[in-house]
Amino acid sequence: MRPIAAAAGVEMLTFTTDRRLAAPGSHVLGLTPGDQIDRIVGFARAGGAARLAVLAPRTPYGDVATAAAQESAGRYGAQIVRVERYDPNLTDLSVPAQALAQLAPPPQAALIADGGQPAQALARAVREAGLTQVQLLGAGLWDEPGLGGEPALVGGRFAAPDPAARADFESRYKALFGEKPHRIATLAYDATALAATVARRGVTMGKPLDRAGLTSFDFSGADGPMRLQGNGATRRGLAVLEITPDSARVVDPAPRTLEFLGQ
Repeated sequence: MRPIAAAAGVEMLTFTTDRRLAAPGSHVLGLTPGDQIDRIVGFARAGGAARLAVLAPRTPYGDVATAAAQESAGRYGAQIVRVERYDPNLTDLSVPAQALAQLAPPPQAALIADGGQPAQALARAVREAGLTQVQLLGAGLWDEPGLGGEPALVGGRFAAPDPAARADFESRYKALFGEKPHRIATLAYDATALAATVARRGVTMGKPLDRAGLTSFDFSGADGPMRLQGNGATRRGLAVLEITPDSARVVDPAPRTLEFLGQ
């Protein structure tokens, strides 16, 4: 599809979360692990955590998350002191947790690149290994209800779109259609709204809907601010949330603009 669109001079907006598929003219709109991990690593480093560990499954997602953590640590002046990869089918997750407990000094924060029950089990194993002061970090896979049912995960922090923006979209959607939207409905809505916005700007400025038009401004979408880049990647303004027993609360709001990108 991409070669056909490129030959026709058509810009593509894709819903994939695989940033490796980004290319000039093919824009990745999905919520990518790289952006989420960069946000949470930067937040942890600003809070004083310089020694980080990574717990990640041996899966494609784990590969991406590990690489993103290493890249972000370098960017923010932190150090990845241990990467523990584990079989996603492993039932006893005490082994990777014990590996972190052997470090001296221990890491100040540990990124758990998993979600659901595995994330809960890993958090419990980390605490049972004696690492009670290690800050637990996560990414978008933690953006689901019920994780706080595991006491060890309470206080863990992760990066995700600010829930207030999505809540407004979901409220309007339910009022119109009588049901809650699918999670990725925000991507479809933002893609359509972005195309319409650029088209209107093009008419106003007397320019066609082109790549320069798509990448020249911040767009405030249903998942918060975002900016398309010339290489096909999309940078997003994400919030940092903390898991509580009942839900998650914002501890550092998403930026209102993406001027910090310097683009």
